[in-house]
Amino acid sequence: MNQLDHQLDRLLRCASTAEVAAQASAAIPEVRDLLRQREIEVTAAAAGLHRTLRGGLAFACGLLMLALLANGLWIHQTRNDVLTVPRVLLTRHATP
Repeated sequence: MNQLDHQLDRLLRCASTAEVAAQASAAIPEVRDLLRQREIEVTAAAAGLHRTLRGGLAFACGLLMLALLANGLWIHQTRNDVLTVPRVLLTRHATP
């Protein structure tokens, strides 16, 4: 038996056992299923992060609106009294 016949014999023996190996690997989940599951998990995590950031932005905007409202009320109250700002500055600098 020459070398080419030996290689061909080995190739045919391997091919005959390859069908059994393919059936045994059928129990392993396919790559597409694993990637789909991974994409679902990543999407869920990104949605949670997006929801958290959006809530934080809404809270910051609400806090900003409250600060502007309080500042506007303070300015409106002190607009009538011309000496309010100089009194505040004097009391801050005069107290030790």
